[in-house]
Amino acid sequence: MEDQSHLFFDCVYNATCVQMVTTKQGINLPRTEIERWWGTHRFPSMFHKKVVGAIIVALIYYIWRARNDCVHEGRVGRPENVVQQVLRDVRVACCHKVSSDVIERYQVWFDALA
Repeated sequence: MEDQSHLFFDCVYNATCVQMVTTKQGINLPRTEIERWWGTHRFPSMFHKKVVGAIIVALIYYIWRARNDCVHEGRVGRPENVVQQVLRDVRVACCHKVSSDVIERYQVWFDALA
């Protein structure tokens, strides 16, 4: 069973995906105790917290899919593709679920999801 340390940091492929997303979005994700960080970290707004949460969930999902593609299909995808899928899906979800005035308020940060 993979723990959060392996999922995000120990596996080179996974760590590359996480590093690329967190660098692009300016997220300082700790290497350990992500749950505690999540509960104590002061996000600039609830919008930021929800988007970061969506990014983490999407990373887990797309890393899992990439792993399954590798194991079952023999295909090794590029980390850049995982990152692109994560950010695209989070952006689309936000556009459907978040009011336009909230998105406008954080437009520069939101645009980085493109």
